[in-house]
Amino acid sequence: MSKNLVVSFPGGKGTEIPLLYFASKFYEDKGYEKKFINHPSEGNELSMLFENAKKVLCDIDLSQYEDIIFIGKSLGTVVACKLKEELNINASLVLFTPLADTLPYMYKDNKIILIAITKEGKWYLQDEEELNRIKADPSAKFIIKQKADEFTRLLIRMFTVGAIIDCPQ
Repeated sequence: MSKNLVVSFPGGKGTEIPLLYFASKFYEDKGYEKKFINHPSEGNELSMLFENAKKVLCDIDLSQYEDIIFIGKSLGTVVACKLKEELNINASLVLFTPLADTLPYMYKDNKIILIAITKEGKWYLQDEEELNRIKADPSAKFIIKQKADEFTRLLIRMFTVGAIIDCPQ
């Protein structure tokens, strides 16, 4: 069994999202055990997604892992960050298109590897002051793209060739 774990938290569309696939595959190729948090069969409310993910994580002995990475997409960024804090999990974060509810968890010492945002769509974080605060963190890589399709292509290419993310050793 691997001593490292990568956990993917989908947004509203489930685990078939290419970003989650390629990001988790990147870490799997580096020797990480991969776990996807699937949505409950009914409902897409934050509280339901959170409770489902919490149940899945509580069934895993996280103490056996040396390194844990949470990858969240959209609503999944809120779930991943909230679980990390509530369960006191020492996980690093990769956040794709985080929502405004993710902002309280986006601070310097929260082990953020990557924050990737597209300016297209209704969920774009528009608070420029908050974005500037987050971008000031030298430990996190930050990407903002105007168009969602170029955003997705860039991130998939980065994870496919490993161009931006360095795995912790």
